[in-house]
Amino acid sequence: SRKSAKLASHHSASSNYSSKQCVVWFHEYATADEDVIGPEGMEKFCEDIGVEPENIVMLVLAWKLDAKQMGFFTLAEWLKGFSELQ
Repeated sequence: SRKSAKLASHHSASSNYSSKQCVVWFHEYATADEDVIGPEGMEKFCEDIGVEPENIVMLVLAWKLDAKQMGFFTLAEWLKGFSELQ
């Protein structure tokens, strides 16, 4: 898909972490009225990166992002986790 290609090209084009790009990426999946990625956004995120939502990878990601609630990610959790993961 176009979005998968965009994510792949962003990843391969730059090996440097960008908090600005991470915020943009967060807002692609967050609900419009809240600064949180919920289950629907995570399902779309999983689809875009080619991982099933039930995959252990998503549980590890939730752990690495220090998510307070499974299936929900705040902007602060997203930024802190991805900055640590680079």
